[in-house]
Amino acid sequence: MRTSKKAAARPEIGPMPALLLSRHTLLAMPGGDVAEPGSGERLAIRLTAAVVEYEVQRAMIELGARLEELDRGLRERVGREVTDAVPVDDLQALDDAASHTRGAVTTVAELVDSLEDAGQTATVDAGRLRTLARLAQAVADERRRLLHGPGGAGRARFGVVLGGELTASWMARFPHHPVHAPLTVDLGDAGAMAEGLVEGQVRESLETLRLLRRGELWREGAADRAKRETQATELSWSDLTDEERATVPPLLLIGDAETLCGSNLAGVSRLLTGDLPVKLLVLDGHAPRTRGGDPAFLALAHRTAFVASVSVASPDHLMTQVQKALRFPGPALLHVHAPSPRRHGYETSDTFARASLAVRSRVHPLLTYDPSVDGVFGAKLRLDDNPEPDKDWIDDGGEKLTPEKWCAGEARFGKGNGIEAFAKERTSFWRMLQELAGVRTPFTDVVREQVRKELEKDHAAELAALRAEHEKKLATVDVDQAERLRRRLLELAASAKPRAAVDEPAGGD
Repeated sequence: MRTSKKAAARPEIGPMPALLLSRHTLLAMPGGDVAEPGSGERLAIRLTAAVVEYEVQRAMIELGARLEELDRGLRERVGREVTDAVPVDDLQALDDAASHTRGAVTTVAELVDSLEDAGQTATVDAGRLRTLARLAQAVADERRRLLHGPGGAGRARFGVVLGGELTASWMARFPHHPVHAPLTVDLGDAGAMAEGLVEGQVRESLETLRLLRRGELWREGAADRAKRETQATELSWSDLTDEERATVPPLLLIGDAETLCGSNLAGVSRLLTGDLPVKLLVLDGHAPRTRGGDPAFLALAHRTAFVASVSVASPDHLMTQVQKALRFPGPALLHVHAPSPRRHGYETSDTFARASLAVRSRVHPLLTYDPSVDGVFGAKLRLDDNPEPDKDWIDDGGEKLTPEKWCAGEARFGKGNGIEAFAKERTSFWRMLQELAGVRTPFTDVVREQVRKELEKDHAAELAALRAEHEKKLATVDVDQAERLRRRLLELAASAKPRAAVDEPAGGD
C-alpha cells in the first residue's frame, strides 16, 4: 500500500512573465529551433516546459538537500562506530594507555594497541562499519549525479517522446532540439514507446529513493532496521509518498491530435488507465475530424486520469493546469489549442486572436477534470473557466459567436468545405459538456420551466389579491366622500337666512 505521509504544501506558480524570465526556467526551452513564426505549438510547449522545470527542479533540490543531510548523518554515525570501540568504563586504564603512546598526538590504532597491552578490549563491528561507509559513499555519489552530473546540469527534469510528423517536423531536427531534455521520436506506436521510457525513469528514481530510505534507517539505528530495510529494498511506485513521487521526472508525450487519438489511440489508452507519471500534451489545430474523436472527451471516458483542455490564448490558465497535471500522481492529458498560421491560413500576428475566438465560439471549450475531487463525475468536471459557461453562445455586440464565425477566419476551410458539419459537431460537444458538468441539462430545463410557471401562477394570484384590495379601498373611499358631502350640505342649509327676511323692504308703510 502507498505510504500515508502528507507532503508539505508546495507553492503555486507565480505570474507568467516572472516564471518565464526566472533564471531557473529561462532555458527550459532555448531558442534556435525551426518552428514557424507565430506557432501556437511552440508557445504551448514553451509554457509547459517552463512549468515542468519549475516544479521538478524544486523537488530535485529538496531531494538533494535530503541526501546531503543523510550523508552528514551517516558520516557522523561512522565516526561514532569508531570512537565507541574505545572502552571508557575504566578511565584510569584509558589514562595509562594514552600515557604510553608516543608523543602528544597519536593514532586511534596506537591507542587501541596500548589499551589491549593493558588488558582492555577494543572491538569494532567491521560489517556494520563497512555498510555505513558504503552507504555514505553511495549517498554522496547519488547527490552529485542528481544535482551536477557529468555536464554540471544535473539529472534531466523530464523526458520527451514525440509522436506525429507535424510536431516532429520542427522539434526533431538535430541539433535544433528545442528542449533541454532527452528527446525520442517515434512515428509508429508512440504510446508504447512512452510507456517503456516512463517505466525506466521510474525505475531509476526508485533506486535513489531506496538508497535514501536504507540510509535513513542505518543513520537512525532503528531497532527493527532489518525488517524495514527489506521493505525499503522492495520499494515500488505504489509505496511512494506524494513528496517522493514529486521527485520522479515526468515523461511528456507530445503530438498532434490526429496521431495520438488516431493511430496511437490504443497506446494512449493504456497510458491513461495506468498510474505512472506520463503527461500527454495533445496539440490540436481543430481541423474537421477524419478519425478518432475529441482528445479531451476520449480521456474523460477513462475517468481515472487528470484531464484539462487549455489554450495558448490563456497562458496563465494553461500554466496552472500544467502544474495541476504534474502534481496529479498518475497520468494526465492536456488538450491544447495550438493554431498554425501556415497550415490554417491566417496572419502570424493573429495567433492569440484566433486562439481566443476558438474559446469564445465554443470551438475549443476550456475544461478541467480532476479524479481526486470528491463527488460523482459531474462534480469533478469544471467549465467555469469559459466565458458565460451556462449559455450556448456569447453575444458579441449583438452578434452570436458560433463555430461558423471562427471558421470564417481561416483560409483552410474555404467556401463550404465541411463548415456546417464541423460547427454541428462542436456545438454538440459543447452542449454535452454542459450536461456532464451539470451546468445545463434537460432535467434542469424542465425544473426551470416548472419554476417559471409556478412563479407566473403565484404572481397572477398576487395581482388578483392586490386588485381586489384596491377596489375595496376605492369603494370605501367613495362612501366616505358621499357622507362628508351630505353632512356639509346639511350644515350649509342650517346656517342659511330665511328668504322673507331677506326680501323685506328697509322702510315702513
